[in-house]
Parts: sequence; C-alpha cells; structure tokens
Amino acid sequence: MTGSLRCAIIEDEPLAQELLQKYVRRVPSLDLVATFDDAIAAFERLPALQPEVIFLDINMPEMTGLEFLRAYPSPHPLS
Repeated sequence: MTGSLRCAIIEDEPLAQELLQKYVRRVPSLDLVATFDDAIAAFERLPALQPEVIFLDINMPEMTGLEFLRAYPSPHPLS
C-alpha cells in the first residue's frame, strides 16, 4: 500500500477511545487525524479533515452513530 489511510475515531467512552487509539497507532497504514467524544462535534469538524475511515461508536447520546452516518455528507468514508 502506498501512503496511509486518514482515519478518525468517534467514541464517547474514554476507555474504548484509548483502546482504539492504541490499536490505530500500531497499524502503520493508518494515520489518526482526530478523535471525538461526541458525534455532533465530529459532524461539524470532520468534513475539513477528510478521513477515509471512521471508527464509529453506534450507541452515543444526542446523536447515534447511525444518525451520524445518515446525516454525514457524501461521499461517505469507510465506517
């Protein structure tokens, strides 16, 4: 693979967020560009970061992961 995939994490539980960050850092082909603890903040800032992959929690307060995906502008990154 040439280059790396830009990725983001959206996870509201701190321990799960830390674990995902740890795993992403171990994979040389992934470049972590942002981590968010709520979907609304991610929704506002992710388009400018243009991630190719999002590690997305499904069960979050205010906006679930599925609601996030439905509302996120196309083209969708891999989730």
